[in-house]
Amino acid sequence: MNRTTLQTLCVIAGLSAGTYSTALLADETGPYVGGALGLVSVDDSEFDDDNNASQLFAGWQINQYFGIEGGYTDFGRSGGDLARSDIDGYSLAATGRLPLTDSFALTAKAGRFWWDSDVRVGPFSDNFTGNELTYGVGAQFSITESLDLRIGYDRLDVDLERDEIGPIASGDFDSKIDLLSAGLKFTF
Repeated sequence: MNRTTLQTLCVIAGLSAGTYSTALLADETGPYVGGALGLVSVDDSEFDDDNNASQLFAGWQINQYFGIEGGYTDFGRSGGDLARSDIDGYSLAATGRLPLTDSFALTAKAGRFWWDSDVRVGPFSDNFTGNELTYGVGAQFSITESLDLRIGYDRLDVDLERDEIGPIASGDFDSKIDLLSAGLKFTF
């Protein structure tokens, strides 16, 4: 998914949100499921068309403002020939939503992300796991009463101590992984 596709999807969502105002975000409660595709940035690098991520999520909107959401995210592969990593994991987060109109809301979430990373540096490879704080902000556009388009920006802070990494690093490892995504959410 390249940047032009993501921008086109955002424009279509904006036009759709204004056209289909039949969905009432204020009355939207109960279970939901969805998925998203996005672009990944590691340590404030450019959002690279080659670093794609995918998400699956399910949650419960408790009332018009608060909910809880669990999900799976695959950040794909980052790095090059000399060093690369594959990171994926599961999250659980509290969600907040501020409906601004009948078809548009701002969103936020904060929670934990339990991750697994396969790392290869030259001839060395290893597997690392951890759980970290994750948080994000976004917007939600209603397309129909049950279907919403979500645009999101999520961040995961990964911190590993030198003794956790072993011989492939000379010090502690701190990394910030950002995800810019667009996806669909279906409310039951």
